Amino acid sequence: MNRRRPVLGSIALLAASLVACGRAPAVGPDVVARIDRDAVPVADFEAFLRDNGAAPDQTRDGVVLSRLFDQFLDERLLRRYAVERALVRPEASTRAVVEALLRANPQIEPSPADLEAYFEAHRELFRRPERVHLRQIVAPTREEAERALAEIEGGEAFGSVARRHAHGPLAARGGDQGLLGRDDLPPAFAEAIFALPSGGHSGVLEAEYGWLIFAVDERLPAAEPTLAEAMEEVRAAARREASDRLLASLVSEARSRYTTEVYARNLPFRYRGTYAPST
Repeated sequence: MNRRRPVLGSIALLAASLVACGRAPAVGPDVVARIDRDAVPVADFEAFLRDNGAAPDQTRDGVVLSRLFDQFLDERLLRRYAVERALVRPEASTRAVVEALLRANPQIEPSPADLEAYFEAHRELFRRPERVHLRQIVAPTREEAERALAEIEGGEAFGSVARRHAHGPLAARGGDQGLLGRDDLPPAFAEAIFALPSGGHSGVLEAEYGWLIFAVDERLPAAEPTLAEAMEEVRAAARREASDRLLASLVSEARSRYTTEVYARNLPFRYRGTYAPST
């Protein structure tokens, strides 16, 4: 029996040496992933879900949660990538990380030729439909709406009447809704609104949330702007597309650079995301 003790002792020493030489420690239920040797706590993912208006419970769609978990890990990898390059501090917000990575890659700024090419390829995005400059009064009762309508038909400015009778956050602005197209309006009222002339107003209309009166300050016909007229929109859209491509490329590079292991058993849903090991 005594002859076996050195063998058992050698096994214990070997196990200890493996841990000392870099073998990953055991994973508890509070860890959902590991990036290289750094544990990713489940609490961090739960905070991410709360920040994105989700909830870490099993009643949610596993496909949606899997996508959110992928996004969570992608953001962790981008942070590590940016920190290694001294672009941000480890505690920087995700927005600060993204902005720092974009600033470090000025090629996302489109050239004049890029802008022209983008505009030609996406003209339909910049076509402007017929629009109306709309005002609205929402009254809680029909009686109050009728009083408001009588004042408007008596010659008082719609905006002034709206400030007295309208309810809701737009009352202080005289019920001003801004420029709206048909698709921006509730289908039940779109036709009635677009039938109004410039300077015209509707009668009292009933809705689930009150009694309404609409007024059209101005009608704008459908138009297809030139590149010069749409330049700011084109520049913003082209830059956004270039930024998305760059970030996707950086995520791909970070995924290949760092080893990410997901512990799906510690997630409160069936994980089916892109970090799952292939079978």
